[in-house]
Amino acid sequence: MIKRAIYFIFFAGLLLSCEKEIDVPTPQSGNTDFSVFVSLGDSYTAGYTNGALSADGQRSAFATLMARQISEVGGGNYTVPLLPEGTSVSSSLGGEMILKVTESGLSPVATEGNPELLTDPSTWINEDAPYHNLGIPGAKSYHLVTPEYGDPGQGPGNFNPFYARFASEPGVSTALTDALAHNPTFFSFVDWRKRCAGLCPGRR
Repeated sequence: MIKRAIYFIFFAGLLLSCEKEIDVPTPQSGNTDFSVFVSLGDSYTAGYTNGALSADGQRSAFATLMARQISEVGGGNYTVPLLPEGTSVSSSLGGEMILKVTESGLSPVATEGNPELLTDPSTWINEDAPYHNLGIPGAKSYHLVTPEYGDPGQGPGNFNPFYARFASEPGVSTALTDALAHNPTFFSFVDWRKRCAGLCPGRR
C-alpha cells in the first residue's frame, strides 16, 4: 500500500512538473490592406437581435466583431451608429424580446421599446456620418444604392428610418456612397435574402 502511494506521488509530481508549450500564432494581414474596413448589409450586419435593434446587439454584430479582430492586423477606426444605452426598437416600433416567466412558463416577451428613435429626427445621429457599419435592418441589395430609401420626405412606410437615422444626407446619400466616402481598403457585404455574402479587398 505504501509502495503504491509512493508511485502515485512520484507520477503526480512528474505530471505537474511538465509544462506544455502552446504555440500561439501571431495574426498577420498577409498582402491584404485592412486599414479601412466598412460593412454593408442588412439586419445581420447591423446586429438586429432578439427581435429588435439595440446597442448590445450592434456591438455583438458579426461585422463589429470582425472589425475588432481586424484591428489586430492593421485595421483602423471602425464606427457604429449605436442606439442609446438601454434602448431598443424594432421594425414594428416595439422593443426587443426578453425572457420572462409567464403562465405558460419561460417565454420571450416584447418590451415597450423606443419608437422615437425611428420616428423623431431630433434623435438621429446624421452629424457623425458616414459610419463604417452600414448594416440596415430590412435592406435588400438594391436599397443600398437608392437615395429615396433614407428619405423621410417619402412618408411613413416609403423609406427606411433605420438608415435615415444615420445617413450622411437623408434623401441624398445612399449606403454605398456613405461606404465609398471612407475610401475603404476592405469590406464585407451580406444580403441574407439573396443568400449571398462577400469579404473583399477594396480599391483605392
